Order: sequence, then structure tokens, then C-alpha cells
Amino acid sequence: EKIEKIEEEQKNFATKDDIRELKEEQKNFATKDDIRELKEEQKNFATKDDIKRLEKRIERLEKMILGFSITIISSILLYFLSRIFLP
Repeated sequence: EKIEKIEEEQKNFATKDDIRELKEEQKNFATKDDIRELKEEQKNFATKDDIKRLEKRIERLEKMILGFSITIISSILLYFLSRIFLP
């Protein structure tokens, strides 16, 4: 009876193999420190919203440059036309 009682009580304890298995399984989980580190590292990356904002800003700049170029070319053409037709 005592042996059975001891065996029954020992079922609640972890063996070295149990502990080793738990340690192996825990390698797949992230600790709070791991999560904190990931959040810190992610601050250096752009989100999809950041990229969309940058793309819109680039499009606006391209339109401004195009408009400026057209203005300059038009001014040069008008200058030469005025020199030709208005001597």
C-alpha cells in the first residue's frame, strides 16, 4: 500500500525528461522581452500607410516638376516666337 501511495504521489512530479520536453517546447514561444525587442525593431520599418503616404507625396512632386517644366518650355517658346514675329 505504501508503495502504491508513493507511486500515486510521484505522478504529480515532473521527471527530467518532462522538464527537457517542456524546455524544448518553450523554445517556440516568445517571451515578453522577445516581443518588446520585436516592437523596438519594427519602429524602424515603414508600414503600408507610410508607403502609401510617400507614394502620394512622390506623385505630387512629379506633377509639380512636370508643371514647372511645362511652364519653362512655354516661356522659352513664347520668347522665341515673340522674337520672330515682333522684331
